[in-house]
Amino acid sequence: MRVFTLPLFAVSVCLCVLPVPVRGQEENNQDQQVKSTPAAPEKEQDKTTVKTANEQAARLLEEIHNIKPPVFDPDKAGDPDYQDEFQKEFEAAAAREAELIYQLYKADPDNSELDELLPKLWARTAIGDDEIEGYDPLANMKEFLEKYPDRPAAHDARLYLPLGYLYRITDLEDEQSLKYRDEAFRGIDEFLEKYPDEDVLTKLRLVWMKFRYVKGDDSAHMREIYKQVTEVAPRTKQARWAAGQLRQIDDLGKPFELEFNDYLTGRHVSVSDMKGKVVVVLFWASYSAPCQTLMPDMVKLYEEFRDKGVEFVGISEDIDENRLKQYLQDENITWPQYFDKKKSKDYAESWGLLAVPEIFLVDREGRLVNTKARGKLRELIPALLEPAEKSADE
Repeated sequence: MRVFTLPLFAVSVCLCVLPVPVRGQEENNQDQQVKSTPAAPEKEQDKTTVKTANEQAARLLEEIHNIKPPVFDPDKAGDPDYQDEFQKEFEAAAAREAELIYQLYKADPDNSELDELLPKLWARTAIGDDEIEGYDPLANMKEFLEKYPDRPAAHDARLYLPLGYLYRITDLEDEQSLKYRDEAFRGIDEFLEKYPDEDVLTKLRLVWMKFRYVKGDDSAHMREIYKQVTEVAPRTKQARWAAGQLRQIDDLGKPFELEFNDYLTGRHVSVSDMKGKVVVVLFWASYSAPCQTLMPDMVKLYEEFRDKGVEFVGISEDIDENRLKQYLQDENITWPQYFDKKKSKDYAESWGLLAVPEIFLVDREGRLVNTKARGKLRELIPALLEPAEKSADE
């Protein structure tokens, strides 16, 4: 048998390319083998982590379920000491529950019971009832919506998040407060758009909250809110009122039109025919205490300005015709009166007026220029007459 042998030079080359042992290399190789030993499989670590989280969640849930708020004893309703003690115990139980719910969320955010528990946490913390160390309810709700936009609790996160922003508003002149307001209004609008079938009362309450954070002269925001009321609660008294308020905003600067037969004389009266005069339109009722207080001043103003190019028109919401007639005589009220038991009240409501007195002002061109003139007539009337007086002097 032939034995294959390498030439001597080939053997030398092979030896040269083999690694040459150096001092301590064997120990290093052993260490490297130890270090490169595979760690425990990741799946095993994940299982351990999940098991720990589940155990912690189970303990927290057990403690949450064991919280028993006190039951009010109606027989002690008249005892102020008992009421104070009951309130303290109730608040302590609710605060502890909120804290545990937050711990549960941190330990196991995917826990299905959180869909029922988190709304309790947000309801208490969004408006500042409870403060939990290290917990920001706004950040928590935003995070939840980003991670779980379709979970059942997302509905409540979208509900309480704008309320949390509103709660943090301190001053409408403050820049940060205005940012909070914008976030809140945006959140309310998004909630109403996403949940069109939400009950009408909830939708109305959300829109109603906007009124508290808008100044009366902010017509742009006010118009938006009134319009929203008509959309979320159509065919309701609130919607009719809001539509009337919208009319007040939209009709400013437009011709004011009203025709009726004067209750006192029966003659036909048209505000359009009063062009060239400033017209004071008074919504009132003889049974109204505020109207009774106001009326003597109105009579004085009428006597003072009637010969200077000012006319008064009354729109009475009275029910008792005899009482109205007697009141007009007793108070010497002689300006035209629009009175119809049904129509005059409907007319007032078409302007969004729920209470009297209210006063509108119409300028000499027949345009509606003010729907909040009550208490300001002595300043506003001369200002509206001034252009005519100046042109007469010229």
